[in-house]
Amino acid sequence: MSSKELFRLAGLSKTFGATAALRDVGLRIGQGEVHALLGHNGSGKSTLIKILAGVYQPDERTTAHTDGIPFALGDHAAAHEAGLRFVHQDLGLVDSMDTVDNLALGGHYLRRRSGFIDRPACTRRARELVESIGYRIDVTMPVGRLSAAQRTGVAIARALQDLDGRTRMLVLDEPTAAMPATEADRLFEVVAHLAEQGLGILLVTHHLDEVFRVADVATVLRDGRVVATRPVEGLTEHGLVDLMVGDQLEQAEHARHDQHALTGPECLAVDALSADAVYDVSLTLARSEIVGVAGLDGSGRVELLEAISGNRRRSGAVRIGGARVAANRPHAARRAGLGYVPADRTRNSTFADFDVTANITAAGVREYLRAGLLSARAERREAEQWIDRLGINPPDPSARVDSLSGGNQQKAVVARWLARRPAVLLMVEPTQGVDVAARESIYAAVRLAARDSGVLIASSDSEELAAICDRVLVLRRGRIAAQLRGSELTAAAIDRLCLSAVEPEAAHA
Repeated sequence: MSSKELFRLAGLSKTFGATAALRDVGLRIGQGEVHALLGHNGSGKSTLIKILAGVYQPDERTTAHTDGIPFALGDHAAAHEAGLRFVHQDLGLVDSMDTVDNLALGGHYLRRRSGFIDRPACTRRARELVESIGYRIDVTMPVGRLSAAQRTGVAIARALQDLDGRTRMLVLDEPTAAMPATEADRLFEVVAHLAEQGLGILLVTHHLDEVFRVADVATVLRDGRVVATRPVEGLTEHGLVDLMVGDQLEQAEHARHDQHALTGPECLAVDALSADAVYDVSLTLARSEIVGVAGLDGSGRVELLEAISGNRRRSGAVRIGGARVAANRPHAARRAGLGYVPADRTRNSTFADFDVTANITAAGVREYLRAGLLSARAERREAEQWIDRLGINPPDPSARVDSLSGGNQQKAVVARWLARRPAVLLMVEPTQGVDVAARESIYAAVRLAARDSGVLIASSDSEELAAICDRVLVLRRGRIAAQLRGSELTAAAIDRLCLSAVEPEAAHA
């Protein structure tokens, strides 16, 4: 690692309305240095990267330099001219196209004198590019068929294909978030190789084992501020977690943890389930129990619930009320007594062109048939009950659901499944994008559901899980790494276990 300064950022602040996302952030990266940028959810990492990439404009008084030459932040063209290259978590590849075309789309096609594309030359160039950074890939295969590490390699090659002396720094944003640990080895060899060539590498990651493996320096963000920048040598995992989490209160947030005793029968059993990003997970859920699933992005927490619900291909057994449910069949799971509230209500939950009544009754239309005809009166009566119970505002069953606020739309989706009285209710990010008042109403609805059902919640919000759950399962790299309950169940404990660098063993919960 060289001591020569390659990149410097000073005084970076960014506000969104009354919210300060970043406050006076500074960053220095040396030539050939791998610099890890760390911080828990909401710390400001994503905002910082988006400003560097030109997606967001910074507040005033911010300065940025490469090789001592200033450039304008918040301007993608200026960042590119200054030598910054990016590989985002969403790689932005076209899966149906091969590596040759994905690289050419990010640069240009080589052409013959006639003006036609020179396909053999483009193929040779693509092969040389990926091999120059240490990958051996069939460049004529659609990238959708490549492994996660190979796809990341294609994205890196695309970012660096104009490596002509102007490229100074490569920003890798969560490159291993959806990548098995075995595939990360190749990526880190490439990172080390690029650093040896003199590039600065800014590595955004949640995985602390990666920091100790590849990084030279680590900067920790918390609440939009830099709390530390230190050489990795001499740091410990415990010390890094302390910096990232801060002085959170180590106490139980909700009385349920201490007073709850599981007296209900088992309503859900999952045995040796494997799916995308999930490996050999087993768990049980009792009626009246609320269980949370925590984990960093890429840990498998969302994929686990999608697989249980039948919305993602899986192997392994899922039983509801003791009866085995056919794999990969959402309708079979619903008939067996499972309700499912996905994270993206706009795309996967609400019927935007329909009214609140139709959105609440959509999962049980047959219940409102009278003499073979749909009874609008029965539907409306059901909707009015749930509008009142959950405080949906405005309390108008005939209002179009897309005229409601996000929080009230979410209440309508939750009401849809509460009205069905499922044996098991799965919820993914149930309060994502809703205000504080709506959160409390949804929490009340979850507790209402738990009177007769078992509830399994996947959430990135550790405080939410600590406040409402009886138990929390912590996933890491697709496996259950830990289980928290009782007085151990705190937001700080969840965060620490999510961030732990210790590899999990297969576990049953």
